[in-house]
Amino acid sequence: MNNVTLSGKVAGGSNGKDAIDLICTPNGKFIANFSIGVSEKKYGEDGYENHFFNCVCFGKTAETLSNLADRGTNIQIVGKLSQEQWDDKNTGQKRSMVKVKVMQIGYLDGETTAKGKPTGDNSTPQNDTQEGF
Repeated sequence: MNNVTLSGKVAGGSNGKDAIDLICTPNGKFIANFSIGVSEKKYGEDGYENHFFNCVCFGKTAETLSNLADRGTNIQIVGKLSQEQWDDKNTGQKRSMVKVKVMQIGYLDGETTAKGKPTGDNSTPQNDTQEGF
C-alpha cells in the first residue's frame, strides 16, 4: 500500500520564487508544484529536525491550493509517493526525485488561510485524479 499523510507548512514552489508554482496546461488543466516543511521532534534530544518534501497536485485541488495558501500556511496533505526519473540534459546522468502526489489537502490555520480567505470545510478532496494517478 502506498499512502502518506504529512502535516506542515507550505515551504516553496519549484520555481524558487513563489510558495506554489501553478501552471495551466494547454488543455486547461492546473498543476501545482510546491514543497511542505515538516518539523519532527528529535528523539531523546532538545530541538526539532526539519524535513522538506516535494509535492504535486492537479485540477481543482491545484487551483484551490494556489488561491488559498501561501508560504507558511499550515496544511495537512494525503497522497501517495511517486518516483520521477529522467536523464540530465547537461550531464547525461540518470536523475530521480520522489514526490508526493497529493489527493487531499486540509487547511489547518482555522477559519482562514494565510491569504485571509475562508477555507470552508477545511479540506479539498481530489476528484479529478486522471492526471498522474
